[in-house]
Amino acid sequence: MANGKNPFYLDKERLREICLRAYHAYETGEGIFRNSEIFLPQWALPKELEYSPRKIQVKSPRQVANYLFVMASMERRRQTKVNIAYGMNTWNNQETRWLFDSEKVVKRNPEEVKIAVLENLRYTLNDFPSSFINNNRILYTKYNGDARNLVEGRTFKEAGKLIREFQGIDGIADLFMRYLDDRAIARLQDPEEIRLKIDIHKARIPINTNAVITTTGRVRIDQLTPEIKEAYHQIGLEEGLNMAIMDAAIWRIGENGCNRRDYSHCIAACPLEDICESCIGDDRRKGDLIAYEDGKRVELRRGTGQKYFNLGNLPYKFKSNSLLDKMPSEESVQESCSEDSQIQLDFEGK
Repeated sequence: MANGKNPFYLDKERLREICLRAYHAYETGEGIFRNSEIFLPQWALPKELEYSPRKIQVKSPRQVANYLFVMASMERRRQTKVNIAYGMNTWNNQETRWLFDSEKVVKRNPEEVKIAVLENLRYTLNDFPSSFINNNRILYTKYNGDARNLVEGRTFKEAGKLIREFQGIDGIADLFMRYLDDRAIARLQDPEEIRLKIDIHKARIPINTNAVITTTGRVRIDQLTPEIKEAYHQIGLEEGLNMAIMDAAIWRIGENGCNRRDYSHCIAACPLEDICESCIGDDRRKGDLIAYEDGKRVELRRGTGQKYFNLGNLPYKFKSNSLLDKMPSEESVQESCSEDSQIQLDFEGK
């Protein structure tokens, strides 16, 4: 489908194939999904906030909502597993757990709060320590210090408007609503309206696979986002897919597949490998995704000279439709996040 305003073409049927392949691969636990690990904050909560054994519902909904509000606010240009690691470490330290309680934050000296944010959450994009203080002040004074009040019983449109009033949250509203809905913490009147949050993965994968073709060789993410967000949403509704699973599946392919930039890993594990043209690049300064440079297709993966060895993917079969079945164990989350001090903080995750 041609877009008269933006420099790209969107092939909705190609995008549909991507969504269905990712979804079904997730369901079978094959390839990238083999270890049934979902490194998403709503499924990687501190142990005392969960029931034992775990349920979809959480033990402490208010605390979890506030915890996830902080996690969502850091979901830009940093790998999610880094956010999970720092979030858990900050919560598990009794001396810093107050950072997830807006009443305690607003009653502290602002400089003390900024130092605590820098030393523990270690997120600085767009002057995050300052916006963290301001956002907690709004949450405490307008919403009784309870992030559930931004969502519970509201329409998708109403909740989005409220969430976007917070500094640095624009673009993250859908993500936060998804977090709360996935764990039955707070429910919208119309949860089916929640869109996928278009992160670097959900924007790049359609270009990697030629579901989106740029007319100039590159496209700005903010230009691509509105149309592709609606296309993802329409496909999910038309195919009767669980939106949370579709969101997690496409994100996981990007996070644990494209981010590796290793063609041998693509062959072994990715359900999209045989329809993937290349792993494209990005221009951080301009916010562009780059498919072609100097007339040549951008390819960032190592080992693409092996392409003639590719014998194709094993077939994926549809299986369970339960997110609860896919939740990682506490041990797997802690183990996977234990290297947090060694993780490179870069643009690749978001």
